[in-house]
Amino acid sequence: MTRTDDDGSYVLQLTGEEAPFVFVVWNDQWRPRGEFYRPLTADAESRTVDFAMVKHAPAGAAFRFIVISDTHCNHPKHFKQLSARYAQLNELKPAFIAVTGDLTNHQVNKKYNVKRYAEWRKAKAGSTCPVIDVPGNHDTATPAGLAEYRESLGPTHHAFDFGDRHFVIFDSNRPNWRWVNADLDATPRDRKVIVFSHHGYSNRGKYMHGGLKKNWTRCEVLFFGHGHVHKSGVYKNLPYHMSGTIHQSFHLVDVAPAKLTVTWQPWENATWGQIKARFLSGKPATRPQAGVPD
Repeated sequence: MTRTDDDGSYVLQLTGEEAPFVFVVWNDQWRPRGEFYRPLTADAESRTVDFAMVKHAPAGAAFRFIVISDTHCNHPKHFKQLSARYAQLNELKPAFIAVTGDLTNHQVNKKYNVKRYAEWRKAKAGSTCPVIDVPGNHDTATPAGLAEYRESLGPTHHAFDFGDRHFVIFDSNRPNWRWVNADLDATPRDRKVIVFSHHGYSNRGKYMHGGLKKNWTRCEVLFFGHGHVHKSGVYKNLPYHMSGTIHQSFHLVDVAPAKLTVTWQPWENATWGQIKARFLSGKPATRPQAGVPD
């Protein structure tokens, strides 16, 4: 990891441990034109990698984003439903949408995966705001799935600034603690941190707590999926919110300098029978009240 000079130039020293990408941690005032990453090649030691940056108006003190999860798309009808969901979310005018893993469903073979991720990119193009992809176990659990994810969607971990928050996309399938902690160490201490992951407190909480070490206390909230049910709580002083599937519910997040409001929302036309599930503890879910902050 490195910082650019005032003129935008940089030198990145490779250690051999990197994922096969170089990418920028962008902010809401400067964003890359096109993709935020470039693949590294065999001649990466001497290669020049440039990013054309475009200036944007600052996000301001208040903005909103949306968290959805576990879309599990692997059939044309699933992508059609996903496109319809994005059309619904557009009406809420979020700054961006994060999808916390299991974007697709199982890795079969290269031909299938490439087609599947092409359909994924086509569906999310219907969103009027950026869509942030987070890898899930159904996406990258196998070497083939990981390779196709990287080929189609880029790095499995990265970060960006928006407003006065720093957002971390955390690959809970293959955690890179060295990179995550280096990123957080380089982030100003007065900037609050929000983490997107696929696995959360239940089966990876202790692991994440140990991996983030001193940076755990810098995190404002953790958003994740995997459990296919809505659930909110606190783990070792860190608030968390688990989003349901594309058939159930999502989280609407309103951000202000001194406050973050997370609101559970059922999908339009979703019935309680679709929303209801069992918590990971095995206890029946209690129906939350839509539109009321968690």
